[in-house]
Order: sequence, then C-alpha cells, then structure tokens
Amino acid sequence: MSVDSRVKWIEHNGKRILYADFSGLQGQPGMDVLERVARDAAASPEKVLILYNFQDAAANRAWMSRVKQLGKEVFDAKVEKAAALGVSGIKVILLESYEKFTGRTLKTFKTEAEALEWLTRA
Repeated sequence: MSVDSRVKWIEHNGKRILYADFSGLQGQPGMDVLERVARDAAASPEKVLILYNFQDAAANRAWMSRVKQLGKEVFDAKVEKAAALGVSGIKVILLESYEKFTGRTLKTFKTEAEALEWLTRA
C-alpha cells in the first residue's frame, strides 16, 4: 500500500477528516505516513480532524521523537480534534508520553464508527 492510499481525506456527517492508516506499519513506512499526515495537515487552510489507525503498528524511538516534534510544530496549530484506533499495550504508554510532551490529547476508540461520530460531533 502506498502512502497515497494510507493518507487520505474522507467525509463523515458532512465534515472532512484526514485519515491516517498506520496499520501494520513500522520503521520507515510508518515515518513516511507520519510525514505525509503532517504535510497535509499543515497545508489545510483551516484546522483539521484526524483519525489515526494504529492497528498492529509499531513505533520506534525515531518515530516517537519525530511525532513529538511534529506535535509541537504542526499538529498543535492545525488539529482541532484527533482520534485513534488500535491503541493498546505498549502503545498506551507511548500515547501518554506523546500527550505529556505536546500537551495534546488523542482520544482512543475501539471502532472506527465510534471515532468518526466523536470527531464529527459539534
């Protein structure tokens, strides 16, 4: 799957959502998706809603360092709300580290339907 198919704009309840599919990724492919999400969010004229899919994904030290940096440089200014799927086990600790470092909150959900409803609720 290419980065173009993993990072795309979707619509739900009349709202535009940036969908970032990290499922099954680790290493450089995960980094490539992260960079694309940051570019697309930064290029948006207004704040964005983001849905991350971390099912069966793995993060390394370099990825965590970069996501924290982008959290401060891009996501803080450009993201209205963010939701995530597939956050369990060690990923819970990594998410807490990200939230503590950036001051951002990423709400986790068990299903995509629940996440989409939360993201598009006023």
